[in-house]
Amino acid sequence: MLRLYTHAFSIVPWRVRIALHEKGLDYETVVTDLHSKQPEPGFLALNPFAQIPVLDDEGFIVAESMAILEYLEEKHPEPALMPSDLESRATVRKWMCWGTDYWPPAWKKWMAPRLPGTSGDSSTPESVAEGRREICHHLDVLQRQLVGREWLVNDYSLADICYAPFVLVLEHVELGEEIARRPAVDPWVDRKEHEAWQEIVHFTDRYARQLIRDQGMNNHLSWDFDHSYTRNAAMVAHSLMEEYEEHMRAQGAADPAAH
Repeated sequence: MLRLYTHAFSIVPWRVRIALHEKGLDYETVVTDLHSKQPEPGFLALNPFAQIPVLDDEGFIVAESMAILEYLEEKHPEPALMPSDLESRATVRKWMCWGTDYWPPAWKKWMAPRLPGTSGDSSTPESVAEGRREICHHLDVLQRQLVGREWLVNDYSLADICYAPFVLVLEHVELGEEIARRPAVDPWVDRKEHEAWQEIVHFTDRYARQLIRDQGMNNHLSWDFDHSYTRNAAMVAHSLMEEYEEHMRAQGAADPAAH
């Protein structure tokens, strides 16, 4: 069986989870906490740069989300998440790169005061504001592309999957209004026929709420973390991920056509 090394509080791995769901592939989650402790030697053997996600396919290891997505697409081509013609495939890869190379730095600036294991200590109001401006620039680019379109490049593809996790969580970090201001992005976010997208929103919200309750936090946007946070977060993540995967298996069994 496929094994996915991930953590609920890491957004990029959700791309892989979406793709696995869209492909109808079963997999095992290995919750990997890289926030509260040094990575174990065993994990460094999988990715010496200590980053998630990592996919283990019966001993064949693939690291980096875009490499994993391309691997899954080539090994499991149905349903197709890449177009068939050369130019459209190149366009999808362009959007995948934009969502990978340029969005995360802006996200880190915006989230630095809010999350552990980031550059929160060096964060300033100016850097946070800069992060918001950069995120809004991304949303403007998405807005221009989505006018008159249902998806970023012709049909639903890895381009949408690469951007979806970042955009879907904006509502939870005081940036939901920025989506609402962009009339082509707003319905793209709300494509409810793609269950995996909505599961991200549901899962993220439940995860945040449970952390708030367990940690006695008043507002998940201004968490005052201590070292116990990441230990408890790992436990919460593991519990909710097991519940999530059981839910998705039940959904698949109830409606095989959903895959």
